[in-house]
Amino acid sequence: MKNLLYLQEGLLKDDHAIVSGYIDELDMKTANDEMAKAGEKFGFKTILIHGKVYGLMAEIAGNLGYLDPSPYGKLLKKWDVYTPTVGGFGSNCRMLMVIEQFDGKSLLVDWTGFLIGGVKGEGENADAVLAYLLEREREARINAATVDQVKAEEHTMRKELHRINVLTKKIALCKTAGVSAPPSIDNDFFQVTGMHLPAAAQEKLFKGE
Repeated sequence: MKNLLYLQEGLLKDDHAIVSGYIDELDMKTANDEMAKAGEKFGFKTILIHGKVYGLMAEIAGNLGYLDPSPYGKLLKKWDVYTPTVGGFGSNCRMLMVIEQFDGKSLLVDWTGFLIGGVKGEGENADAVLAYLLEREREARINAATVDQVKAEEHTMRKELHRINVLTKKIALCKTAGVSAPPSIDNDFFQVTGMHLPAAAQEKLFKGE
């Protein structure tokens, strides 16, 4: 996954290909989780609709420091960020977002819109939001590094178990044949069991039987 600096570069250069490339790599579940956490952090309401978490544009614009949400809306429109209206999701959405009963024009913003607002926004609080986004990214990369470490340890364990399995078969052959093993096999056997092989089975082991 590309980092926020990549997104910031695309926004500063007005490069739609870079910005689109970053957005296309966003994982839906992660984006939803992060949007919900951002809502808790900055105090704006969120709602899950059709598999995506949204917040009200007006509230998010206020969190970014805009006195008027219009500049924020124009920024998102410039970058082709989808901002559906509350009215498109029915009365339950209006009720859950605690807005006027007949307000169907309020716009909703997802994680993509929040990201762009934090990275490129010009509101008074945009720097604080960007600092939060960078910290969240740092934590995610630390967690990912931990996962990679666990995977590496599991891979090493699987290799070791395979080696022990092969060695066990050779040990069984040694016991059956009653002959000594080559020094390398005896050393491996000693590392695994703490015992040396019986002094007899070289012939069959060398033959690969």
